[in-house]
Amino acid sequence: TFTPPFLKQAVNAVTAWGMSHIIPHGVFTARKLTGNPWPPDWYDENPIFPYLHLWNDFARRASFINSMGRAAPDVLLYNPMESAWMQADADILDIEMWSFSENHPGGKRINEIDRIYARAIDDLTAARVEFLVGDRHYLGQMEVKKGKLARGGFEFKALVLPALDILSLETAAKIVDFVDSGGRVYALAELPSASSEAGMGDPRMKQLMDALRSHSGFTACGESGLKPLLDRPAPGLEGPVRFVSGEFPVLQHRRRIDGRDFFWLANNSGDWRSCEVEIRGVRGAASIWDCETGGIRGVSSTAGAADSRLSLVFKPYEAYWLVFDPERAAKAGPPECRPEVESLASIEGPWKIVCDPSLQPVMEYPMTPPPEFIQGVEKPLEDWKAWGLEKFSGRMEYMKTVTAGEAAKGVRLDLGRVRHAAEVWVNGRHCGARLWGPYEFDIGRALHQGANEIRIRISNLINNSYGETAESGLLGPVRLVRIKPVEGD
Repeated sequence: TFTPPFLKQAVNAVTAWGMSHIIPHGVFTARKLTGNPWPPDWYDENPIFPYLHLWNDFARRASFINSMGRAAPDVLLYNPMESAWMQADADILDIEMWSFSENHPGGKRINEIDRIYARAIDDLTAARVEFLVGDRHYLGQMEVKKGKLARGGFEFKALVLPALDILSLETAAKIVDFVDSGGRVYALAELPSASSEAGMGDPRMKQLMDALRSHSGFTACGESGLKPLLDRPAPGLEGPVRFVSGEFPVLQHRRRIDGRDFFWLANNSGDWRSCEVEIRGVRGAASIWDCETGGIRGVSSTAGAADSRLSLVFKPYEAYWLVFDPERAAKAGPPECRPEVESLASIEGPWKIVCDPSLQPVMEYPMTPPPEFIQGVEKPLEDWKAWGLEKFSGRMEYMKTVTAGEAAKGVRLDLGRVRHAAEVWVNGRHCGARLWGPYEFDIGRALHQGANEIRIRISNLINNSYGETAESGLLGPVRLVRIKPVEGD
């Protein structure tokens, strides 16, 4: 699974979970990789190592934003750890610390609590509802304020209770006060009968839970869980981002920094996505903060009475921060749309393939290609496995002379499928590197009329040298394309 798209998806996800400090590798730090549970690693034996700075740059920019301001959740999910510990006797802890037997009464109950709790996390995430997890420690620090649980800058309009066997009386009383003030409580299973103070069957706990059940702000979700309520959505369970068209399973995280609203939006699929969204509770100028390039660009949006509407486009595996600045007016203009590409030429036929020994990483299990690859050999675009190199981990250079007409601004080299890193030179001029798709390179400034020398360096994964034969090479199709200008550009 250690592929560049997987690494990109991982950072997209942990940024959506609010992470601000990412350590890519903390175990198995020996250079000798044999014996590790996975062959690939973060050292320079891996052919893609010279390009990991692209991943690192993206990760540090994305997580830097997470290190500032604060999250902006609407829902508090109660952590049921006390109820799990209540079921965990010494027998379970000694024998099954990480998985609990369904044959043991305590283990069966712990697994049930965990399933309900994990399902709530999945359902809230899929519905793009901003939430945080809190236990009685944090709930004890919160004040009840007109239908909200407040702590510092956080204000929660809804509280979700998973399966619970025990609460403190203080926590239970605060939950009842919360619904009395207009808050919403959603229970995913039975309410507790035990208290931390008096143990099982506490009459005061029963009194509090009876009061909670009878309240109009309380909802017992039953076996269907949160999903039907999130689909409506029910009061207090509304997400800030609503799709008008083009809905897809976007990953999302919201922060407030210096009066601005930041939305992390991630397309974790290998497909292009175009959509129109309405974002409640935000106004002002919208901009996209691109963590791959470090660039910021304004995007057009329409401001409503208490929301903003705009169109968005995502490349495969793309994620960015969408930012709203209420101090500046929304920008009018054409909506974001997927670039329209004009194909100028297909680069057909064989390529000269060269394996330069000086470019190869030092491998634990090296494989030297046949001598003709050192000298240069003509090959079609296909998996290195077809060349008898299924166990080769390293770098190959692809060379071809391409004749171009009049050079033009906006000409790009589209490599099609690549496994896995690609670096491009045109007429000796460096035109960039890509670690994940789309593998497109702006070559307009390097291209000239007549013959042009294209050189592409392809690096595969370290896995192949350990016998985990994965697809490798430049697979294409390779084209010269031009992005058509958008009206108004």
